[in-house]
Amino acid sequence: MLPTTLSSLEDAIAMAEVALGPDRLVALVDGPAKLVLPIAGDVPPEGVERIDGIVLMAIGDEPGNRLVLATRRTGPPAVTEDELACWRLMLARHEGRGLVLVDWLVFVDGGGVLSLADEAGPAPAWAA
Repeated sequence: MLPTTLSSLEDAIAMAEVALGPDRLVALVDGPAKLVLPIAGDVPPEGVERIDGIVLMAIGDEPGNRLVLATRRTGPPAVTEDELACWRLMLARHEGRGLVLVDWLVFVDGGGVLSLADEAGPAPAWAA
């Protein structure tokens, strides 16, 4: 059964996997605002950062909302330096805002799922 809230890494992976489908990026917002925003086509880390900015502008100061970004890519089954740099930039941009950036999940074709929050911190703020 598909979860209805982002209460754990496992829930986020299940929701993101379904929402991604054949796409390369999906933004999932959970809380008072609900949003599933899939983006087709190749999306480099800078594109993820841009979509994060758009979602933050739309929902950023509404309290109690959480954002998980998920991407699908080929390449090494490890977080890249570009992904880490974008993750840090996005975390700084979310500081003090109502929309909490919980995680960025990277589905690596043939290589599993990477969690930027687990790899680079901070610990994800999953719903209770």
